[in-house]
Amino acid sequence: LAPHTPHASVFAPVWTSASTKVARQYVVNTSLSVDRESLFWAVSAVSNWAFGSMFSRAIADVRAAQVELELKSQALAATLRYAQAAEHNDQLDAFSSKVHGAWWDLFWSLVGKYNDGYMVTHGGDGAVSSAAVGYPAWWLKAVGFDKTLDAPSTSFDDLKRRMSVAAAQMKEIDAARTRPAMAVQQTTDLVV
Repeated sequence: LAPHTPHASVFAPVWTSASTKVARQYVVNTSLSVDRESLFWAVSAVSNWAFGSMFSRAIADVRAAQVELELKSQALAATLRYAQAAEHNDQLDAFSSKVHGAWWDLFWSLVGKYNDGYMVTHGGDGAVSSAAVGYPAWWLKAVGFDKTLDAPSTSFDDLKRRMSVAAAQMKEIDAARTRPAMAVQQTTDLVV
C-alpha cells in the first residue's frame, strides 16, 4: 500500500491473510484536520513540500528514501511469508511505526534542505552552507521573464550591484565568525 501520491509515498506491507488488525499508522482519524499519527499525512506533507519547493531536486531525496524503505518492505514481506501467524500483527505494527517516523523525518529534512529558494546542506563538521537555486535560463527565456516586468533595465542593474555588495559583505562577516567547537554524539546524528 502507498497511502498517498505514488511519487512521494512509500510502498509497505499493511496486512496479511494472517493479520487481524491494521496498524494505527495506516489509519486516518478524520475528526482531525491533520492526523500526525497517520502515514497518509506524513506522505501528504512530503508531497506538498516537494511540489512547493524545488521538486526537481527534492524528488531525488524522496526517491532515495523510497528505495531504502521499500527494500525493507520487501524483506519484511519475505519474512512474513514464513512467520508464525501470531507474529504478523506485531511485525507489521513495528514496521509501520518505522516507516511513519522515517517519512516525517524525511519531511522535516526537506523543509530544512529546500527553503526559500535555497538548498541548505550541512557539512560533517556542522558547518552550514546554502546555495541559491533559481530557475534555469531556458525556462526564463521560454516564459518571457525579461519582458514581463515593466521596469527600466537600470533597476535590474542597481539590484545586481546591491546584491553583489551584500554578498561581499556577507562573505566578510562569515570569514570573521568564530564557530564554536561541536562534538557529535556517537549514538545519534544529533549535534550536541
